[in-house]
Amino acid sequence: MKPNMKRLLFFLLIAFVVAIGILHTLTPGHMIFYHDTYRRLSYFPITIGAILYGLWGGICLAILSCLAFVPHLYMFWARGPEAY
Repeated sequence: MKPNMKRLLFFLLIAFVVAIGILHTLTPGHMIFYHDTYRRLSYFPITIGAILYGLWGGICLAILSCLAFVPHLYMFWARGPEAY
């Protein structure tokens, strides 16, 4: 694969991770089915990144996925367990 194509694909994977983070943040907390779906969707960029870019690609995308989840976590953590 060409270096430019690999770079473009990596940025698309990052955009996918960011989109999942935004969906987590904008979806109300009581819609648990959607949050479970988003959580499972976040496995794909990590796996694809690990396959195409090796261990460091998978680790980088896993860290970015964790960071993309932080705004959602912060919003509902302060409310306590009754938020769900």
